[in-house]
Amino acid sequence: MYKLHLLPKINLHFSAWLLQRINTSTMSLDPCDGSSFDLTPESVHEVFELPIGNDAVVSESTIFSESLDDLKFAEVYLLKPLSEESSKIEIECFQIAFVIYVVSNLLAPTAKHDYVTLDFLGSPANISTISSFNWCEFVLKHIVLAANKLNSDIASGASSIHMGGCHLFLQVFYLDHIDLGVYNKPKLVSPRIGLFDYESLKKMIDHLSAVNGIESSFFPPVSLAQDKQDKKDATSNSAAATRRQGNHLNVLTKTHASNTALSCSNPGPNDFARHLQVNPM
Repeated sequence: MYKLHLLPKINLHFSAWLLQRINTSTMSLDPCDGSSFDLTPESVHEVFELPIGNDAVVSESTIFSESLDDLKFAEVYLLKPLSEESSKIEIECFQIAFVIYVVSNLLAPTAKHDYVTLDFLGSPANISTISSFNWCEFVLKHIVLAANKLNSDIASGASSIHMGGCHLFLQVFYLDHIDLGVYNKPKLVSPRIGLFDYESLKKMIDHLSAVNGIESSFFPPVSLAQDKQDKKDATSNSAAATRRQGNHLNVLTKTHASNTALSCSNPGPNDFARHLQVNPM
């Protein structure tokens, strides 16, 4: 058993930057500096220590109904108390619910909150065989789906953008494989996710932009919060407000507030979609 740190929020702009740099034909992460990092089941295992079994994660079993795509059913089982007197079926129901909850919230989250993908629900039906499945390949499959959807939404000018897939894996994997000097994590520690807490992730991303000179296009524009006020001002001075908004959207922040900018201004999916479309990565 290993400890996972609480991550109250994640830098979605950095996640989008990484997702847009996945080469799905070669299954590699290709930043703009000429480097390339292979994305393999072993890469996912390195971060999460998930099983790399011989069996592919199967499609949903017929014992699961379509109504189980609502994640709340899993929470009901997880909140039930267990004791030494608990029956075998109660324990197995808890284990299955735990797998579903982890997959839905961490390993393969969907763009729709509190809903679970149905492609893996047959795998935990027999809890004793769960380690025989290749869960690392499953994570990569959903990352590819998320990357394709993000690129498609941006290209089509979608009014709102929600990201799925385990982009936390991409952040940890990438930051762990580049030289960040004093921010480098100790080697020979497994799984790697246990070394990354909220503060260290934030500092590494800040350092990545400020010191290593990597392009800062994954940072939010300075005017995400101001843009809403500009729209109000437009009623009295439409032309001036439009010019200010256009100028603001072309400016990317150079500060170290990348992890807090979204939460401070509380922008929604529409703001995020507009940023990605106006500022192509």
